[in-house]
Amino acid sequence: MGEYHLEYTESAKLGISRIMRDPVAFEDFKKALRSIRKSGVRFGKPLENKLGMDLRGCYKVFIGNRAWRIIYSQNGSNIMIITILTVAEREDLKAYHEAFAEYKKILGEK
Repeated sequence: MGEYHLEYTESAKLGISRIMRDPVAFEDFKKALRSIRKSGVRFGKPLENKLGMDLRGCYKVFIGNRAWRIIYSQNGSNIMIITILTVAEREDLKAYHEAFAEYKKILGEK
């Protein structure tokens, strides 16, 4: 089995631009992406329903001294594609709110 292909939502792209300002967290981010690319969903921790946000099928990785989250899902139609839903700070459940909004778009929900 080869490496997974990573795709990024707009929320993830914005998060990457923010995390680049934190050199330690950005190094953790790059290492985590290499692991996700290599291992897919086996690398992250599965998510469930979090405060009414159904994130089943999504996975999270802590980075930057656990202050940041990468939340991603595996593309159901092509299991070799991983979609990075968001890269966001932990505070106020920001990562989960952003990931849930992006995940609903992928699933075609409003």
